[in-house]
Amino acid sequence: MRRARKGVSLKTALISSAALATTASMLSLTATAQDGEEDETAVQDTIVVTGSRIPTDPNITSSTPVQSLSEDDFLLSGEINLADVVNDIPALVSSLTAENSATGANSLNLRGLGEERTLTLVNGRRHVAGFRGTQAVDVGTIPRALVESVEVTTGGASAVYGADAVTGVVNFILKDDFEGFQIDATGGISDKRDAETFTADILWGTNFDSDKGNVVLALSVEQDSAVTYGDRRWSRNNGIDTTTANPDLRIQPGDFGPDTPNFNSLFGIGDPILSGDFTGLTLTSAEQALVDRATNSS
Repeated sequence: MRRARKGVSLKTALISSAALATTASMLSLTATAQDGEEDETAVQDTIVVTGSRIPTDPNITSSTPVQSLSEDDFLLSGEINLADVVNDIPALVSSLTAENSATGANSLNLRGLGEERTLTLVNGRRHVAGFRGTQAVDVGTIPRALVESVEVTTGGASAVYGADAVTGVVNFILKDDFEGFQIDATGGISDKRDAETFTADILWGTNFDSDKGNVVLALSVEQDSAVTYGDRRWSRNNGIDTTTANPDLRIQPGDFGPDTPNFNSLFGIGDPILSGDFTGLTLTSAEQALVDRATNSS
């Protein structure tokens, strides 16, 4: 009986050892499988983006020709008018700005085909027209301080926006959810100490209702001292003093006579009076009158 018990005990021990070995092997396989799953999970956490919908510079990648101006471009331009900045784009060079407008209005004109054929948008939506009887927009009604960028599409826009965009689209993109207080002020003066310009923009905005809404207030003040043609010698009287011989500046046939003995030997017909050398000469009253006439006309 004792031998039988020993045999049973040995057999049981062998079976138990085999079971333990099998369990250890299964645990090892389970641990290896878990490690493999963790490695796969770590690899799956790496996201590789291969799409083309990432926001990029529209001047570089676009399905249609697009020219873009950023907020920095407006600040560095020194212009006080949105239309004057956008007008630097070649396709908009014929636009109506405050500089060439009799009423101070500003309207964009793509390719010179007319303001009513240029679609002007604000945040991708049509803006209120500024001229009676047309759909042309007065760009001066768009808050300058709120403009973040401007995108100009010069081709292929009528298929998307309709016949109003036959020459293209100009889209003004405004700042979203602006919060805080901002003041911008610029000033300038010409080298002739005239044509003073001054602008001030005040911007205030805040969110409300747990950032579900936003309110913005924009105020702008502009002062522009105009320079007329008569303020510059080269443009006075439409430039007649530089393109045409001004008779008051030159010797005319009736200016010579017995009372102009010095001028008779100094000048010829058509010579500029102020170019003469009067050093050591005593001018007669008639000669001095001719000098005064030329001086007052210069």
